[in-house]
Amino acid sequence: MKHLLAIITMAVTILAQADDIYREDVNADNAVNSADIVSIYHYILNGEGLTFDAADVNGDGNVNSADVVSIYNGIISGRKIVNDFKPHYETAAATLASGGRLRLSEHYVRKNSHIHATLRLTEGCLSEGTVTVGRGYDAWYGAYLQIDADSVRLFRRTETEEIRVRTEAHGLILADSLSVSIDCIDTRATMTLSAEGHTYTFANSWNGGGAPFLLNQTGHPLQATIFYANPDFLCDIWLLGDSYLTTSGNRWIYYIGQHGFGPWLADHCAANTGEKALRDFKAALRMGTPRYALWLIGINDRGDIDAPTSRWLAATKEFISICEANGITPVLQTIPNTFITSLQQLKTHQYKTDWIRSSGYRYIDIAAAIGSRPDGTWAEGMQGPDGIHPTAEGAMVMAEQVLKDFPEIGE
Repeated sequence: MKHLLAIITMAVTILAQADDIYREDVNADNAVNSADIVSIYHYILNGEGLTFDAADVNGDGNVNSADVVSIYNGIISGRKIVNDFKPHYETAAATLASGGRLRLSEHYVRKNSHIHATLRLTEGCLSEGTVTVGRGYDAWYGAYLQIDADSVRLFRRTETEEIRVRTEAHGLILADSLSVSIDCIDTRATMTLSAEGHTYTFANSWNGGGAPFLLNQTGHPLQATIFYANPDFLCDIWLLGDSYLTTSGNRWIYYIGQHGFGPWLADHCAANTGEKALRDFKAALRMGTPRYALWLIGINDRGDIDAPTSRWLAATKEFISICEANGITPVLQTIPNTFITSLQQLKTHQYKTDWIRSSGYRYIDIAAAIGSRPDGTWAEGMQGPDGIHPTAEGAMVMAEQVLKDFPEIGE
């Protein structure tokens, strides 16, 4: 600690601008320097002097040396996080009857999730029945742990089924209390069960989305708490989208990431529509405020006939209004026409694209980049076999257009 403080003390103190207050300024003295490091260590050792949210500088739901590193990096790089004074986490507590569920807000920010749950029985024993903790219990992209007297089972959900990923014998004695932690870095999770002074830990890939939840199926009432945090809520850039934001080699976001750009928040799920994206955006805004919000939505909404689809247009206008009310810069995206191969069906989004281009708001012209045509086809080499998604070549062209129309993503 002394060595780290010595290094930081040598650094030039960064004074906050008059109109900005930074998360790294944990002691609220209008400067980011070694005194903030001391305040963090004091909180870690004694639990005093700061609120939890102030001490959790990086927003990952824990207060530890990673928050010290965030302050140090802010001093050295000059890049700091503007404080919006929102709780960058969500929590709930209740006494649950058997079969009861404790549930937080639904969204699909799937990377970097941190879920902590505690439960205590008021009668009976935890070894009877099961407890389930995770995200999206009944939703596509759900991922969760089901725990009984002997084992912990990891499940994930597809659009149509529940799949058991793995089963582990935890070796714990489950009496009247249990704590469960799921801590993700990107899409790799460390999962920890703690009971009667002992722990069991294992790791696995994790890309769960949907509402964080705790489900009591023990046959007895229990007192439960659940906590969710995600450092991505502190990002300046939020991407709101659909399957186009999947990080595979035929998606533009993959190539943006390959350049080393980031970080950003990505709230997305396959088949996402304007109405659903708007609901998720509202939920996410309880825990953060970006500088830029990219509305990459529309390809799954109904096709246009003689005007932009009314539900998409209403959702888009409300999204813009919310952004303007919160000091957020909205950035739209034009929508390519598609020809759905499996249905042999044209789906035109030309009126949506025309509206976006004439709206007066910033936009990324994806449709122009890949040569979207009225018949649902794209320029040669751009369109994937399903007629909806791009090829790898198309994704690279899209990435170039994103960097051209929204260079902030590369800064």
